[in-house]
Amino acid sequence: MAISSYLAEKNCDIIAMQEDFNYRWEIWSQLFANYQHDEWTGGIIYEDMQDCDFLHPQNIKLSCDGLNMSWKNGKQSKGYERVAWQQSFGKFSHDFDEMVTKGFRRHEMVLEDGSEVVVYNMHMDASSYLDESNGNDVRDREARLSQWTQLRDYIMAHLDKRPVIVMGDMNTLYHRDDVKKVFFDEIEASGLATAADVWVELQ
Repeated sequence: MAISSYLAEKNCDIIAMQEDFNYRWEIWSQLFANYQHDEWTGGIIYEDMQDCDFLHPQNIKLSCDGLNMSWKNGKQSKGYERVAWQQSFGKFSHDFDEMVTKGFRRHEMVLEDGSEVVVYNMHMDASSYLDESNGNDVRDREARLSQWTQLRDYIMAHLDKRPVIVMGDMNTLYHRDDVKKVFFDEIEASGLATAADVWVELQ
């Protein structure tokens, strides 16, 4: 409830959230009146896991992605896609990334003045502080770079004249992941678009 109240008070045009697996309705509770929402793919709830093969837990992969995007009334999503990561790491360790179907969602948003923007909401592989401290996060970093590459290629394949906004839980730091080279520099080098990190520029 506190998070939902906070978001409602901020009055943002577009809200992109991650890891709302079991908290969908609480997060929505204060947003129903003024916002539209995309689909909920389910939570990590035992009662909803009746089809899981608990005799072979290595095969378990929940279909939920934990992503949620909301937009104020007066705006609309005229196109929506959900894409899973091609590579991830960690089934029973490394923050359990392979237990759920992480990936990104793509919305083609029409704003109140009729202009359009394409918004990507994504959640990348994580790595624990302990794994990072012990230098045991190599495969986590490899998975994230693969995901940055996949996202970059997808954006470029669907690129048009509309601005693109990428938001999400990136689990990425410049000092450990070469995201500048793999994502920003490659987009710039294409000559088809420019790319910048708004947080770095403004903060």
